[in-house]
Amino acid sequence: IPSSVLLGQSLPKGWERVQVRSLVGQITSRVKADPDHEYKMAGVKWYGEGVFHRETVRGDAMSAAYVTPLVVGALIYNRLFAWKASFAVVTPEFADCYVSNEFPQFIPDLSRILPEYLYLFCTRAATIRAVNAASTGSAAVSRNRFKEEEFLNFEISLPPLAEQEAIVARWRKAQ
Repeated sequence: IPSSVLLGQSLPKGWERVQVRSLVGQITSRVKADPDHEYKMAGVKWYGEGVFHRETVRGDAMSAAYVTPLVVGALIYNRLFAWKASFAVVTPEFADCYVSNEFPQFIPDLSRILPEYLYLFCTRAATIRAVNAASTGSAAVSRNRFKEEEFLNFEISLPPLAEQEAIVARWRKAQ
């Protein structure tokens, strides 16, 4: 959330306000699509509903020359539909899937932030409003991209890990 929105708000004891960039590392590894190999391609559902297997496609049938393997535990989002809360944490069942460059992934620093806590931050209504304001493109619905640099510049109110664990546990129980 941009600093201007957070001004005047005090944080509970032990919490800190930090940029997302100080908590994650972007995954940049990708592989050249082999024309003879089949790739299980994944996507990210809207409204924080998770990762899904979209289709299996041969490398010679793809328009992309490179694909990125999913990394378990990474936060992933759909650049085109981040404004629809298209954020997720990659779960083990998708370890053999790939995504295009429209799905950036970020590995959280587990000594500072839980992936699920980051996910909850990303899917908050206030965060989605900020995502919408930060997205750019030629068409508001179909080509409005939320770029990685904007995501990394967001500020998050970060509680201690024990409190993050409690927040995530309460969220899971409510699910």
